Amino acid sequence: MTFKILSVLLYVVKWLGWCAQYVFVWPAATLMLLLIMLFRMDNTTPGAMMAHEIASVTYDVHSGEYRIPACQDKTPDSRFPEAPSDRKRTVCSDSVITDAEGYAAHIDSSLQIIPGLWAVMAAVFVAMALFLGKRPYFHRHFDSGMRSGVFRYGTPASRMSTDDGKQGGEHE
Repeated sequence: MTFKILSVLLYVVKWLGWCAQYVFVWPAATLMLLLIMLFRMDNTTPGAMMAHEIASVTYDVHSGEYRIPACQDKTPDSRFPEAPSDRKRTVCSDSVITDAEGYAAHIDSSLQIIPGLWAVMAAVFVAMALFLGKRPYFHRHFDSGMRSGVFRYGTPASRMSTDDGKQGGEHE
Protein backbone atom coordinates (compact mmCIF):
# COMPACT_ATOMS: atom_id res chain seq x y z
CA MET A 1 0.00 0.00 0.00
CA THR A 2 2.81 2.40 0.89
CA PHE A 3 4.59 1.51 -2.33
CA LYS A 4 1.53 2.48 -4.39
CA ILE A 5 1.19 5.81 -2.58
CA LEU A 6 4.86 6.57 -3.10
CA SER A 7 4.70 5.66 -6.78
CA VAL A 8 1.63 7.86 -7.33
CA LEU A 9 3.33 10.68 -5.43
CA LEU A 10 6.44 10.26 -7.58
CA TYR A 11 4.25 10.34 -10.71
CA VAL A 12 2.65 13.62 -9.55
CA VAL A 13 6.08 15.12 -8.85
CA LYS A 14 7.23 14.06 -12.34
CA TRP A 15 4.21 15.85 -13.88
CA LEU A 16 4.89 18.98 -11.82
CA GLY A 17 8.49 19.00 -13.01
CA TRP A 18 7.35 18.45 -16.60
CA CYS A 19 4.88 21.34 -16.33
CA ALA A 20 7.52 23.62 -14.81
CA GLN A 21 9.91 22.78 -17.63
CA TYR A 22 7.52 23.15 -20.58
CA VAL A 23 5.29 25.94 -19.23
CA PHE A 24 7.87 28.16 -17.52
CA VAL A 25 11.50 27.33 -18.33
CA TRP A 26 11.35 26.81 -22.12
CA PRO A 27 9.14 29.88 -22.83
CA ALA A 28 11.31 32.05 -20.54
CA ALA A 29 14.48 30.89 -22.26
CA THR A 30 12.96 31.53 -25.69
CA LEU A 31 11.81 35.02 -24.71
CA MET A 32 15.28 35.82 -23.39
CA LEU A 33 16.85 34.60 -26.63
CA LEU A 34 14.43 36.77 -28.61
CA LEU A 35 15.34 39.80 -26.51
CA ILE A 36 19.05 39.13 -26.90
CA MET A 37 18.64 38.78 -30.65
CA LEU A 38 16.57 41.97 -30.78
CA PHE A 39 19.25 43.96 -28.94
CA ARG A 40 22.02 42.36 -31.00
CA MET A 41 20.34 43.11 -34.33
CA ASP A 42 19.60 46.71 -33.36
CA ASN A 43 23.21 47.11 -32.16
CA THR A 44 22.13 48.62 -28.87
CA THR A 45 22.02 47.68 -25.20
CA PRO A 46 19.21 47.76 -22.64
CA GLY A 47 21.00 50.55 -20.78
CA ALA A 48 21.19 52.70 -23.92
CA MET A 49 17.50 52.11 -24.58
CA MET A 50 16.61 53.09 -21.00
CA ALA A 51 18.72 56.25 -21.22
CA HIS A 52 17.02 57.17 -24.51
CA GLU A 53 13.58 56.56 -22.99
CA ILE A 54 14.36 58.67 -19.90
CA ALA A 55 15.67 61.49 -22.08
CA SER A 56 12.57 61.38 -24.30
CA VAL A 57 10.02 61.44 -21.47
CA THR A 58 11.76 64.16 -19.44
CA TYR A 59 12.53 66.49 -22.37
CA ASP A 60 11.18 70.03 -21.85
CA VAL A 61 9.03 69.25 -18.76
CA HIS A 62 9.18 70.33 -15.14
CA SER A 63 10.36 68.13 -12.30
CA GLY A 64 7.91 65.27 -11.57
CA GLU A 65 6.30 65.42 -15.03
CA TYR A 66 6.66 62.93 -17.86
CA ARG A 67 5.89 63.14 -21.59
CA ILE A 68 4.05 60.21 -23.18
CA PRO A 69 2.90 59.92 -26.80
CA ALA A 70 -0.75 60.74 -27.46
CA CYS A 71 -1.82 58.44 -30.25
CA GLN A 72 -5.05 59.04 -32.10
CA ASP A 73 -6.86 56.66 -34.39
CA LYS A 74 -7.21 58.35 -37.76
CA THR A 75 -9.85 57.06 -40.15
CA PRO A 76 -9.37 57.68 -43.86
CA ASP A 77 -11.29 60.31 -45.77
CA SER A 78 -14.68 59.00 -46.95
CA ARG A 79 -14.43 60.78 -50.33
CA PHE A 80 -11.75 58.36 -51.55
CA PRO A 81 -11.99 54.58 -51.84
CA GLU A 82 -10.27 52.65 -49.09
CA ALA A 83 -6.96 51.02 -49.81
CA PRO A 84 -6.14 47.94 -47.72
CA SER A 85 -3.35 49.79 -45.92
CA ASP A 86 -5.52 52.88 -45.20
CA ARG A 87 -8.25 51.25 -43.18
CA LYS A 88 -7.17 52.57 -39.79
CA ARG A 89 -3.91 54.22 -38.86
CA THR A 90 -2.47 55.27 -35.55
CA VAL A 91 -0.83 58.68 -35.57
CA CYS A 92 1.53 59.55 -32.69
CA SER A 93 2.68 63.07 -33.45
CA ASP A 94 1.59 64.78 -30.22
CA SER A 95 2.51 64.07 -26.65
CA VAL A 96 0.79 64.50 -23.31
CA ILE A 97 2.46 65.63 -20.11
CA THR A 98 1.50 63.50 -17.11
CA ASP A 99 2.68 62.64 -13.61
CA ALA A 100 4.48 59.52 -12.38
CA GLU A 101 1.26 57.52 -11.96
CA GLY A 102 0.15 58.27 -15.52
CA TYR A 103 3.55 57.31 -16.89
CA ALA A 104 3.51 54.07 -14.88
CA ALA A 105 0.04 53.28 -16.27
CA HIS A 106 1.35 53.93 -19.80
CA ILE A 107 4.29 51.53 -19.26
CA ASP A 108 2.00 48.90 -17.71
CA SER A 109 -0.36 49.08 -20.67
CA SER A 110 2.51 48.67 -23.13
CA LEU A 111 3.77 45.56 -21.28
CA GLN A 112 0.42 43.75 -21.31
CA ILE A 113 1.43 41.82 -24.41
CA ILE A 114 4.02 39.78 -22.48
CA PRO A 115 1.59 37.43 -20.64
CA GLY A 116 -0.22 36.71 -23.91
CA LEU A 117 3.06 36.00 -25.67
CA TRP A 118 4.10 33.77 -22.77
CA ALA A 119 0.81 31.85 -22.96
CA VAL A 120 1.19 31.30 -26.70
CA MET A 121 4.77 30.08 -26.31
CA ALA A 122 3.83 27.81 -23.40
CA ALA A 123 0.98 26.32 -25.45
CA VAL A 124 3.35 25.72 -28.37
CA PHE A 125 5.97 24.02 -26.19
CA VAL A 126 3.38 21.87 -24.37
CA ALA A 127 1.75 20.86 -27.66
CA MET A 128 5.11 19.98 -29.19
CA ALA A 129 6.11 17.94 -26.15
CA LEU A 130 2.84 16.03 -26.12
CA PHE A 131 2.98 15.48 -29.88
CA LEU A 132 6.52 14.11 -29.64
CA GLY A 133 5.61 11.92 -26.65
CA LYS A 134 7.85 13.72 -24.16
CA ARG A 135 5.78 13.36 -21.03
CA PRO A 136 6.09 11.44 -17.78
CA TYR A 137 4.87 7.86 -17.90
CA PHE A 138 3.57 5.76 -15.05
CA HIS A 139 5.83 2.71 -15.09
CA ARG A 140 4.23 -0.58 -14.13
CA HIS A 141 6.46 -2.86 -12.14
CA PHE A 142 7.32 -6.46 -13.00
CA ASP A 143 5.65 -8.01 -9.97
CA SER A 144 2.19 -6.75 -11.01
CA GLY A 145 2.20 -9.39 -13.77
CA MET A 146 3.19 -12.09 -11.30
CA ARG A 147 0.17 -11.39 -9.12
CA SER A 148 -2.28 -11.97 -11.95
CA GLY A 149 -0.60 -15.23 -12.93
CA VAL A 150 0.10 -14.10 -16.51
CA PHE A 151 3.10 -12.27 -17.87
CA ARG A 152 2.75 -9.34 -20.21
CA TYR A 153 2.93 -11.47 -23.36
CA GLY A 154 0.42 -14.07 -22.22
CA THR A 155 2.80 -16.79 -21.08
CA PRO A 156 1.85 -18.41 -17.80
CA ALA A 157 3.78 -17.40 -14.71
CA SER A 158 6.03 -20.19 -13.64
CA ARG A 159 9.23 -20.48 -11.71
CA MET A 160 11.86 -21.29 -14.28
CA SER A 161 15.51 -20.58 -14.20
CA THR A 162 16.93 -17.79 -16.29
CA ASP A 163 18.70 -20.26 -18.57
CA ASP A 164 15.47 -22.13 -19.34
CA GLY A 165 13.67 -18.86 -20.09
CA LYS A 166 16.38 -17.66 -22.45
CA GLN A 167 16.46 -20.97 -24.31
CA GLY A 168 12.70 -21.00 -24.73
CA GLY A 169 12.63 -17.42 -26.00
CA GLU A 170 10.51 -16.15 -23.11
CA HIS A 171 12.73 -13.31 -21.98
CA GLU A 172 12.48 -9.55 -22.54
